[in-house]
Amino acid sequence: MPGKLTINGHVFAEMMKSPADIRMPNIMDNDACLYYILNGRGEVYSPTEKVVIQQKDSVLMKCGSYIGCFLDASPTNMHESVGFHFHPEVVQRLVKAGRLKFPESSSEEPVSAVKLAANRQLEN
Repeated sequence: MPGKLTINGHVFAEMMKSPADIRMPNIMDNDACLYYILNGRGEVYSPTEKVVIQQKDSVLMKCGSYIGCFLDASPTNMHESVGFHFHPEVVQRLVKAGRLKFPESSSEEPVSAVKLAANRQLEN
């Protein structure tokens, strides 16, 4: 795992690279995460869902326990992804400073993980 960026002692961003398939637990007790695949593909398992993520797709996960899998990785085709963690303390500071605003939720049914399609802003 190549690198992490922390804000106020909390991991905000982490870059992941792997030359082989990996299956690992991801326990987020008090934070949410946006996970974006730069190269390769992956799967995220929550207690209620399995989300398949292709290259340039992302998944948004709320607090909870997950299993993440890097798939089809090899030394010549490394899995590369980045995760952005949203710890409540960091988010609260951004909201109080007026730098972050959230729209009202339109979802009636709660979910643990949501797949987001390819996004040009994340590619840059």
